[in-house]
Amino acid sequence: MVFFRWGNLVRLASFAAYCRDRGGHAGVFVLQGPPEAEEYLRRRRFEVHRFEDGEEETCEARLLERCGPADLAVMEMLDCGPVRQRLLACHASRVVVFDDLMDHEYVGDLVVCGQALPDYGNQAIAAPETHFLTGPEYFLLDPRFQNLPLREEYGELRRIVVAFGGGAYDVALLKAALALKGLGHDDPTVVLGYAATDMAARLRAILPHARVLHGVDDMASCLRQHDLALVSAGYLKIEAAAAGIPAVMLATQWHQIPLGEEFTRLCGMPFAGYMSFVRPETLQQHITALRDPERRHARAEAARACVDGQGMRRVYDAMDQLFRMDA
Repeated sequence: MVFFRWGNLVRLASFAAYCRDRGGHAGVFVLQGPPEAEEYLRRRRFEVHRFEDGEEETCEARLLERCGPADLAVMEMLDCGPVRQRLLACHASRVVVFDDLMDHEYVGDLVVCGQALPDYGNQAIAAPETHFLTGPEYFLLDPRFQNLPLREEYGELRRIVVAFGGGAYDVALLKAALALKGLGHDDPTVVLGYAATDMAARLRAILPHARVLHGVDDMASCLRQHDLALVSAGYLKIEAAAAGIPAVMLATQWHQIPLGEEFTRLCGMPFAGYMSFVRPETLQQHITALRDPERRHARAEAARACVDGQGMRRVYDAMDQLFRMDA
């Protein structure tokens, strides 16, 4: 069950593909989101049932009935309260929740939080039978991020990539563009989402030599081609850490503020703050501080030590153990 946000969708699709490669069923997605999201999932060879906003109560239960009983139901963090968890439990033997905020009450079988949070306090109000996996070691990274070595040499800061996710993060993108222009980096790579927007033209008006990409399937390779990344404080900071690329975080949503602050405490990756409050000059200061090759190497090494890219395997093994308990 996916309630649309591009980061959630891509991550869940990657995990479903991983489960398929391990011998499981291809998977069925029940999705609330735009046609582009449905097309993305179908390109990855998944069956998709989509319903529109406002149709939750009339369509959701009916779609679940149409899909039939399942061994396992996985839902993402948006609107994953206890009512929805119980609804899925009526259609599946086991219910797994992926929730990087841990701000709900949980009655499912397994809850996975792949982020470092100030605390995981909502475990105290969960059902007694709910199991938890918490911390970046359980983040569902694409297998292409596994075992990527740190680069041996860090030279001049030349190649910069900007990636904030697939949402409408125009504020963050424009401020990053202005910061880079002010520092003379007029040819960054900018990764946008899969949906068509006018941001490419707006960015090139500031950075005429920017390489603007609409959707990137292999973020591991994309990140590895650069010397520094400007990333969101949500999923992309962990991808940058696993790729061994020094990065500066920017919160593109309110809930990313504690995620960014906690990740800085965990590994030292610099956090510029929330996008609407950050000035381009602040981003410039963080970028300038990482021009020194030794400092970039130290920051990349510290972040890489916190993220080993094995989260999918750990979560899959935990789900497999649940089924073994039923046998």
